[in-house]
Amino acid sequence: LLESAYPPGSNPEDMLRDEATNLFIWLRKHMPDDSYVDALLTFHDGHNLKLVLKKLLMIWVAAKDDQTLAEQTLLRDQSAPQAGEENGFDSLPDFGAADGIPPPGEILPLVQMPAQVEPARLYHLVAEHRLPELPDWIGQTASEAIRHYMHRYDLGEIDLFIDQRTWQQAHKLAGLTENEFFQNWLRCRTDLVNLDLLLRTRLLRSGQRTLERALISGGRISAQEVQLLYSESEEAVK
Repeated sequence: LLESAYPPGSNPEDMLRDEATNLFIWLRKHMPDDSYVDALLTFHDGHNLKLVLKKLLMIWVAAKDDQTLAEQTLLRDQSAPQAGEENGFDSLPDFGAADGIPPPGEILPLVQMPAQVEPARLYHLVAEHRLPELPDWIGQTASEAIRHYMHRYDLGEIDLFIDQRTWQQAHKLAGLTENEFFQNWLRCRTDLVNLDLLLRTRLLRSGQRTLERALISGGRISAQEVQLLYSESEEAVK
């Protein structure tokens, strides 16, 4: 990597991350529209948001007992949204422990950089219920992902929901560029993700419903068409 002019670093991962950061700085400076870089960074922010939410929710669950969780689920399912809760910002769980909000700790080495929101700041803004200070799509996605989790207490719901919202945001930003090549490139990436999901769920026999919930929209091949292939022959899939 050094011979190829990558930045020096203590290990290859640091060198690659620094090069990626430099590349995005270059893109931000030279691209005619910020939407190009914002669309690419969307995937980093989505990944980081998953890490943050799962860390905070695991802390929250650890502070509760099973009876409390069951009672809160029942109350949440039976109650109508209260005034001021439309955006979900006022109905978030209390992430603070006895000694306050724990530090992000082990998730920081796993984050993807660069990102629109610095990961440590993202962690504290979510933990402190300061979601309005985040970019709109990140704050709204965080709020709704937490509410999805609170109904089923399944961390897999976090991944599914944030993946859907991340790809929606990326396609939205790509559309703002009015660049057909860039938009088509993103559609190709969407197709590859969906085809990977198709092959993986077939191999694991996860069920068509699992595939249906995981597929993302926006590809050249519709999610519905991919879903119908779940029970078809290998030749049909090819």
